[in-house]
Amino acid sequence: MKKLFNITGLCIKDKHYMVDITNKINQIVPMVERGDYFTINRPRQFGKTTTLNVLKEVLSKKYLVIKTSFEGVGDNLFKSEEEFCSRVFKTFAESVKFTDKKTYELLIKYNTSKNFTELSSNITDFILETGMKVVLLIDEVDKNSSSRTFLQFLGLLRNKYLLSNEGEDITFQSVVLAGVRDICKIIDETLNAVWTEESVYTAVKTILLEKNTLFEDVIKNIENNEDIKVVVEEMLIHGKRFEYHPMVHDKGIMYGIFRRDDNRLAIHNSIFETYIYTYLVGMQELKRPSFRLPISDEKELSTDTDLYMDKILLKFRDFMFEEFRKQDEKFYESQARLIFLAYLKPILNGKGFYFVEPQTRENKRLDVVVIYGKQKYVIELKIWNGENTMKKA
Repeated sequence: MKKLFNITGLCIKDKHYMVDITNKINQIVPMVERGDYFTINRPRQFGKTTTLNVLKEVLSKKYLVIKTSFEGVGDNLFKSEEEFCSRVFKTFAESVKFTDKKTYELLIKYNTSKNFTELSSNITDFILETGMKVVLLIDEVDKNSSSRTFLQFLGLLRNKYLLSNEGEDITFQSVVLAGVRDICKIIDETLNAVWTEESVYTAVKTILLEKNTLFEDVIKNIENNEDIKVVVEEMLIHGKRFEYHPMVHDKGIMYGIFRRDDNRLAIHNSIFETYIYTYLVGMQELKRPSFRLPISDEKELSTDTDLYMDKILLKFRDFMFEEFRKQDEKFYESQARLIFLAYLKPILNGKGFYFVEPQTRENKRLDVVVIYGKQKYVIELKIWNGENTMKKA
């Protein structure tokens, strides 16, 4: 039977294309054994659910493993503290209903909580009665990350974890949370499996033009968290570098917006970075309608297959003079990047896209790579400091 790309959930080895995740599992198991509470944070279709399933199979040889998800349980579960606490053990029980009758009945027995205090006590009593170390795996946590009730539940788990380390409580051995399009699937099924650099760019453009819950969640979490928004703007617009600090940046990492790169903070992946850039550029367009060129000008600057980049840059020079000549140098340092991308966006008109080289951004200059049809253009923007400076450069 021909194998397929599976983007709908759990992968089955005999039916779907899969990579060998043995090394990944071998890295995770020691974390569970030492009692870590941690997240598996990857965009959709990066194999989180499959990884959890394999992890459960491996861990079940030594631990009692409860693998659950709050996806599909409805919003009422998170309506109030009482509603959540009175149903959460039943939700856990559903995950083992057809595989472990003894554990199912024990979980149902403790489904009696009316508040978080009772829930905490029932978790302890349940674990004591099992006589085993219990590992809790929760998939699709991003579905509920904005729920105050769910965040309170995570706070309860954290508090029990801290107390258990001091010998003052008994709780789960480990808790693993997994939360947040496959470029490969687009190339294989939409682009006739033509595996070229051009196909990758086309697949990326296709993804960036999609309206999906993953991108919506990224933007929502940036806009709803001012501390994350400030860091994103400082990194992408101003080229600032941040040292990673767990107390400051963990929320952004939990939402899948940031990742830790050695000891520095980085945007989670290049597609997220480009999408966020595009969003920031779009907001600039809303603030200043003059970014939208007349249709006649747009036609002079591009065809269906090519951009006339020299003309675009000359037009941009004239535009900057007309619109922003009274601004000071600080303005150009902080805003010129977004202004250029906002100016470029309507010219690309969905036929192309751009991305920004992060290494050059950190050096206070801007290299923009523009992909348009089969053409690639690299643009470096620098602030004009006079003829002599240009010759020296």
